[in-house]
Amino acid sequence: MQRKNFSKIALILLLISVFILTLSLNILAQQNLTADQLIFEQTEEGAAIIEATGNVKMDYNEMEITGNYAKFEQNKQIVTFEGNVKMVMETGELTSDNLRYEMDNDYLEATGNVLLQAENYKVESNDLTYNRSTKEMNFTGQQAYIEYDTITANADRIKVLNEENKAVLSGNVSGQQRGNKFKADQIEILNNGDKIEMTGSAQLNFESSEE
Repeated sequence: MQRKNFSKIALILLLISVFILTLSLNILAQQNLTADQLIFEQTEEGAAIIEATGNVKMDYNEMEITGNYAKFEQNKQIVTFEGNVKMVMETGELTSDNLRYEMDNDYLEATGNVLLQAENYKVESNDLTYNRSTKEMNFTGQQAYIEYDTITANADRIKVLNEENKAVLSGNVSGQQRGNKFKADQIEILNNGDKIEMTGSAQLNFESSEE
């Protein structure tokens, strides 16, 4: 009787061990860093810092980030990329000069020649902040530019809300749609570009048709 109970306990412990090992391997598989050169350093506080140089590539949670240089602060779960940065993610392909990604918060910042090419739109700017949890992207800096279906426009700030199929442009907004030019303090592009709402000194110049 005792042998049977012992065997059951041993089997349960074995199954638990296999489950924990499998879970650990899955977690490790979600985060992979490769480069021409990797330098691992531990600070006096015991924090691990990894520097990667040349053909740097990180795979993390169905995202791929590449660049010339990267620094990974393992205890903070923060990675920064520099030089020819490209990030392939669920919203499309993002390129920039620099990128900082906080893994625990699922939050990233990109700076310098920012370009996001998504399925339904394209946005260019100097700076981008993106909260991947709320799917909200904010583009700013020197007249951010967007191409959204038949709409092209510039603004001081462009907010893209992927969950709502919506883009909000604010500050010195100007652009055009099918030849019709518009200006406003703020515009909202709704339903994947099927609807536009303009507010604040809104102005629309229609394209004249000649017979």
